[in-house]
Amino acid sequence: MFKKSKGIRVEKEMAAIIIIAGLVIAVGIMLACAPPEQIVRQNRASWGESYSYSYESPEKNVAKAVPLTIAVVNPSYNDPENALGKGIYSKVGRGFSKSMAVDMDKIIVAKGMTVKGPYADIEDMTFPDKKGTDLTLTPKIFISTQIKEDNRWQRDRRTRSMFKKFELRISGWVAFEMREPLSGEKIWIKKLDLDEVVEKGEIAAEMVAVTKPGDVFPTDYKPGEILYDNRPDAMADALKKIYPTVMTKFWTYINTEEMLVLKTKTKEIRDLKRY
Repeated sequence: MFKKSKGIRVEKEMAAIIIIAGLVIAVGIMLACAPPEQIVRQNRASWGESYSYSYESPEKNVAKAVPLTIAVVNPSYNDPENALGKGIYSKVGRGFSKSMAVDMDKIIVAKGMTVKGPYADIEDMTFPDKKGTDLTLTPKIFISTQIKEDNRWQRDRRTRSMFKKFELRISGWVAFEMREPLSGEKIWIKKLDLDEVVEKGEIAAEMVAVTKPGDVFPTDYKPGEILYDNRPDAMADALKKIYPTVMTKFWTYINTEEMLVLKTKTKEIRDLKRY
């Protein structure tokens, strides 16, 4: 009788162990095959899709009025080799360009001059706009990148996703150009070389189980749909570091006496071309 009850107890214990093991395996399979909407990995991005910058002029008071009008055009970055013109960084490029134009407007006004714009493109200026303007400011931005990514994707079992880290290096230059508005002739240029800036981030993807025919459990995992890509935000962070330098240099470059000299050159060009 004792041996029989002991055997029954052992059988129950074995059955319980089998059930628990089965539950553990089932949960493991469920986690491995979780749909994308259940996958959560912390995204360090803080910019969203609004890439804007701001600059505080070193002088708060507006200078004495100067009889000179400057039209401001958004900085261009349409060189095919320019990183800001590429798809992944295009929104960053637009935000950086627009922000520069707005702050250049503010600086020109703070210097006592009149400003028109900013214009999205020089072609947006009408003939009356050009004729009623002494100078047109047409800046250019050029950014080059070097990016180093991990060779292998890493698995994050906790969030059931995969990720790889990267390092982004940027450098380049900004050119501030003044033109005679009607002819577009360039009469002044200041070029600023940008120091290299390094930012780090990561790319995360859905973790997809790889199962070979006849296998019950996954034999490996591969990256699936991209969950997020921090490269645009890394670019935005790098540009944020150089932005104050760029705008401070522009503040220094815009000397009212020199701009008045350029105004006389504009008159000479118009007299020569009989505008």
